[in-house]
Amino acid sequence: MAQRPHPLRGDGRAGLSAGDPYLLTAACHGGDSAPQDLNLLQTVLRRLVIRFGPLFAGLAVLATAPARAQDAAGARAFVVGLYAAYHGHGPDYLGRQAPQVFAPRLLTLIRRDAAETPQGDVGALDGDPICDCQDAGGLRGVAVEVTGGAGGRASAVAHFRISAEARTVRLDLVAVQGQWRISDVHTADTPSLVSLLTRSLRAGHPKD
Repeated sequence: MAQRPHPLRGDGRAGLSAGDPYLLTAACHGGDSAPQDLNLLQTVLRRLVIRFGPLFAGLAVLATAPARAQDAAGARAFVVGLYAAYHGHGPDYLGRQAPQVFAPRLLTLIRRDAAETPQGDVGALDGDPICDCQDAGGLRGVAVEVTGGAGGRASAVAHFRISAEARTVRLDLVAVQGQWRISDVHTADTPSLVSLLTRSLRAGHPKD
């Protein structure tokens, strides 16, 4: 009797159908190809739900839960890392590190604001939007809450203190080529950084 190809090696997978039990087993085992296998598992379970009804509906929900949790965890890790960088020499989020922090649209607005502000003047963005400050010295007690994550979008709220002052910053996050980036920043004084920069640039003078 011919030996059946292992579902995770060689071209064996090419001959498997979406309902093949070997494919389902391979998807559950993970390994180096875990992301692709998770997608295969989800496809198999969706077809089983269609064919057998509610019996497999719970399995389909469980199959998608790890992906959502991984996205949310990644978003939180990104934001926690942003604030952790303030200890020590501090980050350069408006300079060389900006492409690793901001989504393309917001990054363009930030750079235009800086480029179009006359030398010696202060632009619409007059501080670090991540800490909502000009001096992050004494930043401590950071607590981060993240919601969403599915579909490449999430929202993070960071609570922290600078010296004795409590601050809250809300960050809109979007996945850009598989990496989380900030698409907008919301604070008590600036309801939307994107809107502030857009209005200022349209008016032709960065700061009123």
